[in-house]
Amino acid sequence: MKMEIVSITLQIALIALGFFAYFSIKNLIPSYFDEKGKNLATKEDIGEITEIVKKVETEIKVKENAEIDYLMLKRKTILEYFSALVYWQNIIINSHADTSDDNILKNKILIEKINEIEAKYHLKQGEVEIFISDNSFYKLRTSLVVEIIKCKIEFEKHCLEISRIIAKEKDLNVKGMKILEENEKYHAINLNKLKEIMPIRNKLIEYLSNVIMESFKSK
Repeated sequence: MKMEIVSITLQIALIALGFFAYFSIKNLIPSYFDEKGKNLATKEDIGEITEIVKKVETEIKVKENAEIDYLMLKRKTILEYFSALVYWQNIIINSHADTSDDNILKNKILIEKINEIEAKYHLKQGEVEIFISDNSFYKLRTSLVVEIIKCKIEFEKHCLEISRIIAKEKDLNVKGMKILEENEKYHAINLNKLKEIMPIRNKLIEYLSNVIMESFKSK
């Protein structure tokens, strides 16, 4: 009788243990896989976020580099523009009509050279207008260009007058005297034109300097 009771008790204990093990495994395994799934999802999210961050950083760097390149190009274009302007002005102001026997040909070559330099200036003017288009710059630039063109016209008139004197005057002393008088006259005109040019040129220098300084603040 005792043996039967012990056997029944063992069977009940084994059944209870079986139920306990079943429910434990049932609850443990889903929890494990749920947590594992969360970990995998977290890693995937981190990877995705990292890629997004890298992409944004790349876009920012490209944008910054593009802005830096733009500002550098702007400053370079402004400096090249002003250099072309000054070169055009100076070659007119500093030029003198040739007084030799073949003065017509030599003066023609000089005027053609001045026209070529003027054409190069206008190319630089077109380039700088991509970066500067406000009315203040337009007015200063136009005023200065008009004065330089007036200087060029005076130089062309000077060359024609020298050629006329050389062709007309046969007496060398008279010819020399009249050439000297014409050179002095042209020199005086040049000085007056230069006085008109410099205030405008100085205002343009100030304006362009401010534009360049502002470009450094934009970085």
